Amino acid sequence: MEKKIKVNDFVWAKMTGFPPWPSVVVEPGSNVPEKSSSEMHWIYFFGSHNYAWVEDIHLKPYKSYKEKYTSLYKTVSFKEAVAEIEEISDELQKDPNYVWPMKSFEWKEKITSKRVKESSVGNPKKKLKQASYHIRDADLSTSQFNLSYDISTNNITTSDLSFGVLGIGIIGSRIVKNLIRSGHKVNIWNRTTKKCTDLEKQLEMSSDGVGQLKTFLNPRAVMQNSDIVLNCVSDCSVSKKIIQNYFGINNSSDKILKEKGFVE
Repeated sequence: MEKKIKVNDFVWAKMTGFPPWPSVVVEPGSNVPEKSSSEMHWIYFFGSHNYAWVEDIHLKPYKSYKEKYTSLYKTVSFKEAVAEIEEISDELQKDPNYVWPMKSFEWKEKITSKRVKESSVGNPKKKLKQASYHIRDADLSTSQFNLSYDISTNNITTSDLSFGVLGIGIIGSRIVKNLIRSGHKVNIWNRTTKKCTDLEKQLEMSSDGVGQLKTFLNPRAVMQNSDIVLNCVSDCSVSKKIIQNYFGINNSSDKILKEKGFVE
C-alpha cells in the first residue's frame, strides 16, 4: 500500500490529456483557488512551473514510478522536467536544507465580452467570484526554455567574445546550448565533471558545437580563457568561495578580472 501523500513529497501528477508529470506537493498559499474536493493536493509542476489542484488518485510517488514513466514518455519538455527534479533531488541529498528557486503562483482572470459588459454595472461580490485561477494544460507540453527551437529565427548576431559558464545545471546547460547554437565559443566548468562530459556528448550527437566547447578543471581557468563569465552555480556559498578562492579579489596584484565581465 502506498504511503499517504504529504507536503514536500516528489510525485507524478496526472492531468487530463497529459502524461504523469514530475511535480512536488506544496503548501497552498492564501491566494490560491478553493479545491473542489477534500481529497486533493496543491501541486507545483517542474519544467512548466505551473500550479494546480490535483486529486490524490492522480498522484504517484516519484521514485516508485520513475522507471515506468521515464521509459514511456520521451518528449523534450518531459525530459527537461525530469532533469529538473533529478537535479534538485541530487542537491537535497547533499544538503537536506537546500532551497531551490520556485516560480510564485499568480491569479489569472479569464476575460470575456460578457464579463466586460457585466463590469459596468456589476455586483462587486459577483465579480470577485468570477475572478478565477486558470492553468493552461498546454503549458505542460512545452517548456519555457525549450531547446529544440531554431535559434537562427531569433536574429542573434554572433559576438567575437568568448563566454564562460560556471555550473552546468538546468539553467547553465541551456545557456551553453543557446550560445553554441548562435555560433559562440564557450568554456565550461562544473563541480562534477560528469555533467560537462554529458553535455559534450549531447552536442556531439546533435552535431552542434564542434570545436566550440571546452571544459576546464577549475573556475580560474575558465575566467582566464573567457571575456565574459556567467555564474550559474545554484549554491550561494559555493559561488562565494569561487569568487574568493579563484578570482584573486583578496590580492591586489592579481589582475585576472581586468577587462573581464562576470555575471552573477
